[in-house]
Amino acid sequence: MAFTLLQVGKSLKSINSVGALSPALTLPAGVTLTNTQVPRFARFKRYVIVVNTPTRPLSVGDDGVVRLLTPAPPGAATVLSGPNAGALTGTYLVRQTYKLLDAFGNVISESDYGPPEPVSTTIAAKKLRAVFPVSTDAVDATQLYRTATLGTTYFPWLTISGNVTTAIEDDTSDAGLGIAAGAFLGTAPDLTLITEFQGRLWGVSRTDVDDLRYTEAGTMYGWSGLNTLPIPHIGTDAAGITALIPRRNALGVTRTNMFNQVTGTTRANFYPYVVNGGEEVGCVSQESVVVFNDIAYFLWRDGVYKWDSTGVSCLSNGKVRSWFTTDTYFNRAMFWRSFAQLDPITLKYRLFLASPGSTVNNRWIEYDLLTQTWWGPHQTDAFIPVSAVLVAGSNSQPYFMIGDLSGYLSQDQEDKNDWGVSPINFSLQTKKHDMADPEYEKYWGELTVTGKQQPTGLMTITPTVGDLDGAVPGVPYSYDMSLGRHRLGRLGVGKFLVLQFDHKTINQDVLLYGYEIDPVLSVGRR
Repeated sequence: MAFTLLQVGKSLKSINSVGALSPALTLPAGVTLTNTQVPRFARFKRYVIVVNTPTRPLSVGDDGVVRLLTPAPPGAATVLSGPNAGALTGTYLVRQTYKLLDAFGNVISESDYGPPEPVSTTIAAKKLRAVFPVSTDAVDATQLYRTATLGTTYFPWLTISGNVTTAIEDDTSDAGLGIAAGAFLGTAPDLTLITEFQGRLWGVSRTDVDDLRYTEAGTMYGWSGLNTLPIPHIGTDAAGITALIPRRNALGVTRTNMFNQVTGTTRANFYPYVVNGGEEVGCVSQESVVVFNDIAYFLWRDGVYKWDSTGVSCLSNGKVRSWFTTDTYFNRAMFWRSFAQLDPITLKYRLFLASPGSTVNNRWIEYDLLTQTWWGPHQTDAFIPVSAVLVAGSNSQPYFMIGDLSGYLSQDQEDKNDWGVSPINFSLQTKKHDMADPEYEKYWGELTVTGKQQPTGLMTITPTVGDLDGAVPGVPYSYDMSLGRHRLGRLGVGKFLVLQFDHKTINQDVLLYGYEIDPVLSVGRR
């Protein structure tokens, strides 16, 4: 069943395919969520992994059941003895784990191994009796692993359902043990970053920020300490790894000033190396990352970048570079809290940022993937955006929604208003026209504006004619949009001309095709 998982305050809730928000999901005993950090999610098969905000990493099934990503391992060693007659003769060792199982008995997660016995147990014509501790977590089964006689490799031995039984006797022969040795296991660390890549979970621990951790293949558990990959340059800053960016054949791993990618298939050949163009480029916010059609989009200090098969390159250099390199449009000190999402309908990368002086992301901009154009900055007065999510619709098509600070979700609308609260201000200023002759006075003739004919509506057009410095806006004109083409009047004399277009009426469309000024004559030089 398709669902979208959200953190709402200090609770987890899901949205189903018809847009219904669930009650707060029940967390495992002893686990709480903080609302002072950003929740991080990853999808693994039928589960969503949640890290950074829970006190222990969690998995959430499509049935809404919240579980620990890995149960805590047994706290004491299993004790073997042989008090009763049986068919076993030899010397044995045993270890214990705990398992989480689904309704069909499939393993969802398995804990790390408990401590080993300090010495082996030798018996002759006996049954092995194992005494073991129950788990402090809610688990579905205990798993015992045993060696063959005089062996050192542990094989699956017995699975004991529930979390009540503390002892069992058995005399299964060596030949009757599982044929595959017990896998590498390990407890999930306190993860701050998480992603899925090539059938494994990859993450970063809160305490070891320079190391990339990963699970055993095909599992979301098995966080063996051997599965650790240091990412250069270790110790260069306190931030460590800042983002994980999975593409089809490579995992992007960024620092604040370096873009690495990890390739390989096993522990033996996983290796990080610097991406072409990424020697001085990093990522400032994990939440700014969007991957679509095997192309990754993300925010760095001086703009929005993409990472594809050719390397890393900047998309915002040019007309909108000043959005990211000046303090005019956004609070650059808050870039690390930015977040983004891809609108799958319009194919636009939407990036939410804080306005100058603000500490909340109250503005957003859009990059159109089809036309490769930038739009914005946008702002709403109806609410403060805090998240952008894709919700799985009943027709299997995702749709874009914005979460706000007060706990509501908003969907794009066709009506031309700010979520029913106020009109959307259309405000456009032209460049400074000088007819490539800035030293000469010009006579600016009659202004004619052409747009799509609307049922009704007036637009204010304010001309500013004069010198570059000291010019003041003139008397505004009123463009009647119901005419389509409207001749407005003569503009005046001056070296420069700027036109300001303004319209602010709720639910009223505006579409301008252009404007003409006729004639424009050179008067002379003062």
